[in-house]
Amino acid sequence: MQLAKYKLMQVNHSGRKFMASKKLRGLVSEYLGSFTLGVAVIGSGLMAQNLTDDRAVMLVINVIGTVFGLAIAISIFSQIGAAHFNPIVSLWYFSRGKLTFAETLQLILFQVLGFITSVGVINFSFGGDSFQQATQARTGTGQFIGEVIASAGLIFVLNAVNRSDVRGGPQVWVPIWIGAAMFFTPSTSFANPALTLARSFTNSFTGISPDSVIGFVLAQLVGLLVGGLLIMYIYQMRFKKPKVA
Repeated sequence: MQLAKYKLMQVNHSGRKFMASKKLRGLVSEYLGSFTLGVAVIGSGLMAQNLTDDRAVMLVINVIGTVFGLAIAISIFSQIGAAHFNPIVSLWYFSRGKLTFAETLQLILFQVLGFITSVGVINFSFGGDSFQQATQARTGTGQFIGEVIASAGLIFVLNAVNRSDVRGGPQVWVPIWIGAAMFFTPSTSFANPALTLARSFTNSFTGISPDSVIGFVLAQLVGLLVGGLLIMYIYQMRFKKPKVA
């Protein structure tokens, strides 16, 4: 009887260790995916301004780097963890009761850390200071409307793809949406509060002045609300109580 009880304790202990290990690996993958996306976005912008003075060509290079980087990050790290790489995506899943409040905060923390690390590394690799103060102001009603559209579309596309039989999945259609929105919105589709914050530390083509960050983040949160309400209406989804713990 005692032997059986001891074996059961061992099984429970090993099970908890496995779950803790899986959770940690998921958070590390969120960090690595955010780092990958940050390097792709900021690095392609730095490379573009080193190659040309034509801002149209810079944007094309930046779009290509962003789309490919996001597609790679989602494809690889979705096999390990949540692969959100974006606080508004994590907040959406929290609002649907698929994440607890603590899990959401942990994901957002690792996203911010991944993006901040990426901007430090990529700035330094291109011969600049690791952390710089961006001077590119991004203000005005048009910019904020663009961020609402880009962020709302991100939430809508992500959920529409997951609820349909369309081929490719989020690793294909989410990067396509972001790449397209970089062309058709005046804000060039930041659509990510954590990456927006990180971009305030690079004084380059992809930078954003610290004074402009709050406006962009608020617009992105409005986009989350708009996109969430639209997807719930179109697919007749019911409201769910978020999990606090």
